[in-house]
Amino acid sequence: MAGQKRDNGIAGCACVPPCQAPKASKAPKTSKAPDASTTMDLKASGFVKLSTYAGISFPGNGIEAFGATGVVVKHGGPLADGQIGFLYDFVMGGITAGAAGGVHIHAGTSCDDPQGHYWDSEGGTVADPWGAATMWTTDSKGQAKASFQVSTGHGYSDNIGKVVVVHDSAGEKMACAVLEAASDAAQMKATKVRHAMWQLRPCVAVERARRAAAAWQKRNRA
Repeated sequence: MAGQKRDNGIAGCACVPPCQAPKASKAPKTSKAPDASTTMDLKASGFVKLSTYAGISFPGNGIEAFGATGVVVKHGGPLADGQIGFLYDFVMGGITAGAAGGVHIHAGTSCDDPQGHYWDSEGGTVADPWGAATMWTTDSKGQAKASFQVSTGHGYSDNIGKVVVVHDSAGEKMACAVLEAASDAAQMKATKVRHAMWQLRPCVAVERARRAAAAWQKRNRA
């Protein structure tokens, strides 16, 4: 009967006959739903020169010097428990090419008191992971941009509100910013949209097939 909906075997989808495609479309490379535990990011931007640092004078007290990207710390996804992906991208005014220093998460929650390196020492049995592999180096334009992975023993919720400290080549703390979850809402919204789109894929395929069949019938009646 015209207009009668028919179950097409796909949960949540029904179509109006004819709903078979003239030819089955090629299956997508992957049909796995997006993982709800996708990588979650924390971000530290707007770095400022620490009041205790007597070294390089940064333009704008360090805000422009370190740019808008700053540091992104990733958790979850392919990373093991207690492991983070650390990405940094600064333009550091007043620093020559080939300069180097450390960039680390510190235990403090304020740049007034950044404290020491932040990691789970398990009662002193685990060595400080913030070593030579967690350094920045500048290029000819004074930009430092790279990434590394480090196992700190701390996860996403542990790192929220902690500070990221940039050290100079002598190891002195020279600039700081707080890790914030400001993008969480946007990330969760994007994840929900991806899940919704994935769930709608069968319905979209059925609708495309229905329209193709209707167009085919119309051509043959003409």
